[in-house]
Amino acid sequence: MNWSKSMIVPHVTLHYIPYRIEFSELVMRKMAIITKACSKEVSWLGMADYKEGTDNEIIHVSDLFLLEQEVSSGHTEMTEDGLVQFMDDLREEYPEKYVDMLGTMRFWGHSHHTMGVTPSNQDESQMVMFDNDEHPFMIRCIVNKEGKINLALFHYEDELTIENVPWGIENEEPDELTPMLLEEIKKKVTEKSTVVRTVPQQQWQGGRGKVPSR
Repeated sequence: MNWSKSMIVPHVTLHYIPYRIEFSELVMRKMAIITKACSKEVSWLGMADYKEGTDNEIIHVSDLFLLEQEVSSGHTEMTEDGLVQFMDDLREEYPEKYVDMLGTMRFWGHSHHTMGVTPSNQDESQMVMFDNDEHPFMIRCIVNKEGKINLALFHYEDELTIENVPWGIENEEPDELTPMLLEEIKKKVTEKSTVVRTVPQQQWQGGRGKVPSR
């Protein structure tokens, strides 16, 4: 890893963003649980790769992993020692898939606890360590306890940093809840009918503007 760089790739605004990030449901659940459970900032690494059959337009984030780290209320930083330990643990737990998994560790996320999700100067400089020949791109994800999310794609090959990348969640299993609720709505929810009552016209019988009783 090249720690000597002091500049990151430039931020740009594109009228057309040729990429979309797709999270697995597993990743979304893990991020929600970790963010809710930790009272300080905390970071993680995850596997991200181009989705097959999408002409490299969709980047799929399939899983994430916690690293050993020291954090505070407003700071989280991965160190070289922490990354080395993470790689050793990954090799031990997944000896057959270790090399392939490590090659797709292109997703770095962290929580901002109860603060906003705007990247800090430290968040910007953290991406420098990923700019090497091993990673054509890197995704930075910042979340908080309010459920807000900030995504940026650092595409090192094209020397671009793209903020506010469109994203979505992959449905890994058939959504049985949607048809069930739609059927229940049909049975239990009906549109309230409006009853229009016609009031018979009364005729004046003289007097002081009174309508005679029936």
